[in-house]
Amino acid sequence: MNQLLEVLSNHPKETKRIVGINDLQLIKLIENAQKVEEERK
Repeated sequence: MNQLLEVLSNHPKETKRIVGINDLQLIKLIENAQKVEEERK
C-alpha cells in the first residue's frame, strides 16, 4: 500500500485515473479509515 500512496502523492493528477476518485477524496478516505482502525483498538 505504501508504494501506491507514494505514486499517488508524486502524481496527484493520476489519482482519479488509477483509483476513480480525486486525490483529496482519497486522503479523506484514508484518514477516515485510520480513525475507524484506531477506534477498534
